[in-house]
Amino acid sequence: MSKIFELFGYPLETWNEEAKANSKRAMCPFMGAQCDGGGNRYLSGINLEQRKDLQKYFPGLKLVQAGICSLRPKPGLFQVRNEICLSLRKK
Repeated sequence: MSKIFELFGYPLETWNEEAKANSKRAMCPFMGAQCDGGGNRYLSGINLEQRKDLQKYFPGLKLVQAGICSLRPKPGLFQVRNEICLSLRKK
Protein backbone atom coordinates (compact mmCIF):
# COMPACT_ATOMS: atom_id res chain seq x y z
CA MET A 1 0.00 0.00 0.00
CA SER A 2 1.23 3.51 -0.84
CA LYS A 3 2.45 5.80 1.91
CA ILE A 4 2.20 9.58 1.85
CA PHE A 5 5.64 11.06 1.25
CA GLU A 6 4.88 14.80 0.96
CA LEU A 7 2.03 16.81 2.41
CA PHE A 8 1.52 20.40 1.23
CA GLY A 9 4.97 20.30 -0.36
CA TYR A 10 6.98 19.05 2.61
CA PRO A 11 8.33 15.53 3.19
CA LEU A 12 6.79 13.98 6.29
CA GLU A 13 10.22 12.67 7.31
CA THR A 14 11.45 16.24 7.80
CA TRP A 15 8.24 17.91 9.00
CA ASN A 16 9.08 21.15 10.83
CA GLU A 17 7.52 24.43 11.99
CA GLU A 18 7.69 25.92 8.48
CA ALA A 19 5.83 22.90 7.09
CA LYS A 20 3.26 23.11 9.86
CA ALA A 21 2.64 26.84 9.25
CA ASN A 22 2.39 26.26 5.51
CA SER A 23 -0.10 23.41 5.91
CA LYS A 24 -2.39 25.54 8.11
CA ARG A 25 -2.85 27.80 5.08
CA ALA A 26 -3.03 24.79 2.70
CA MET A 27 -0.32 26.44 0.60
CA CYS A 28 1.49 24.70 -2.23
CA PRO A 29 5.11 25.93 -2.27
CA PHE A 30 5.50 24.67 -5.84
CA MET A 31 2.66 26.82 -7.21
CA GLY A 32 2.97 29.68 -4.73
CA ALA A 33 -0.78 29.43 -4.09
CA GLN A 34 -3.30 27.43 -2.15
CA CYS A 35 -3.28 23.73 -3.04
CA ASP A 36 -5.77 23.08 -5.83
CA GLY A 37 -5.83 19.29 -5.49
CA GLY A 38 -4.39 18.67 -8.95
CA GLY A 39 -6.10 16.05 -11.06
CA ASN A 40 -8.15 14.88 -8.07
CA ARG A 41 -9.44 18.32 -7.12
CA TYR A 42 -13.09 17.29 -7.33
CA LEU A 43 -12.53 14.16 -5.26
CA SER A 44 -9.95 15.31 -2.73
CA GLY A 45 -11.63 18.44 -1.39
CA ILE A 46 -12.51 18.24 2.29
CA ASN A 47 -15.48 20.28 3.49
CA LEU A 48 -14.31 21.55 6.86
CA GLU A 49 -17.81 22.59 7.85
CA GLN A 50 -18.64 18.88 7.86
CA ARG A 51 -15.33 17.84 9.44
CA LYS A 52 -15.19 19.89 12.62
CA ASP A 53 -12.39 17.64 13.90
CA LEU A 54 -10.08 19.02 11.18
CA GLN A 55 -10.97 22.71 11.52
CA LYS A 56 -8.24 23.35 14.11
CA TYR A 57 -5.61 22.39 11.52
CA PHE A 58 -6.92 24.85 8.90
CA PRO A 59 -8.16 27.97 10.72
CA GLY A 60 -10.40 30.21 8.64
CA LEU A 61 -10.80 27.79 5.73
CA LYS A 62 -14.09 26.17 4.74
CA LEU A 63 -12.71 23.80 2.10
CA VAL A 64 -9.24 22.30 1.87
CA GLN A 65 -7.63 19.90 -0.57
CA ALA A 66 -6.00 16.77 0.81
CA GLY A 67 -2.59 18.29 0.01
CA ILE A 68 -0.89 15.03 -0.91
CA CYS A 69 1.95 15.93 -3.30
CA SER A 70 3.66 12.60 -3.63
CA LEU A 71 3.29 8.98 -2.63
CA ARG A 72 5.77 6.21 -2.06
CA PRO A 73 4.09 3.04 -3.41
CA LYS A 74 7.14 0.97 -2.46
CA PRO A 75 10.72 1.69 -1.35
CA GLY A 76 12.68 3.51 -4.04
CA LEU A 77 9.61 4.43 -6.11
CA PHE A 78 7.68 7.71 -5.96
CA GLN A 79 4.53 9.06 -7.57
CA VAL A 80 4.66 12.84 -7.92
CA ARG A 81 2.04 15.38 -9.02
CA ASN A 82 2.68 16.87 -12.45
CA GLU A 83 2.59 20.42 -11.05
CA ILE A 84 5.71 19.70 -9.01
CA CYS A 85 7.64 18.47 -12.03
CA LEU A 86 6.52 21.45 -14.12
CA SER A 87 7.41 23.98 -11.41
CA LEU A 88 10.89 22.49 -11.05
CA ARG A 89 11.36 22.71 -14.81
CA LYS A 90 10.80 26.50 -14.69
CA LYS A 91 13.67 27.04 -12.23
